[in-house]
Amino acid sequence: MTRLFLEFDCSAFDGTETVTAASLTFNVASAGFGPAHTGSPNREASVTVSTHSTNFGEASGGDFDNVEHTALTTPGNEVSVASTGSKTLTLSATGISHVQSAVTAQGVCKLCIRDFNYDIANIDPASGANPDWYFSITTPSSGGASEPKLEITHE
Repeated sequence: MTRLFLEFDCSAFDGTETVTAASLTFNVASAGFGPAHTGSPNREASVTVSTHSTNFGEASGGDFDNVEHTALTTPGNEVSVASTGSKTLTLSATGISHVQSAVTAQGVCKLCIRDFNYDIANIDPASGANPDWYFSITTPSSGGASEPKLEITHE
């Protein structure tokens, strides 16, 4: 099961902006199955809110289970991560509200990219045909060209 926890610093905002749109862009470096693979890849990623009270860099193993199940994308607008390349998720009104809270507070916007078919659906991956499926995201520190980017449109 893959989860990507992201933090975006919103302290550069003055706190009075109104967020009108937001999207998350990331680059999938690899996707696949382990040796127990059966079937073909059919995975989606959707953005959800993280409820961590600690900084992600300080999170312990148990913290990674502490993710809210509120989807921040419109159902049906998940993106496939079964192939590599740049992917963009457009945030829904709920997602925009989450970003607005961070902008108003001039704080940190915490997002999590999660597997749509198993993780968000809360289905044990061991019960599926492909329990060992994964995807990875590139960053400059891992040899990638870009960091995941939260694009915020505001007034």
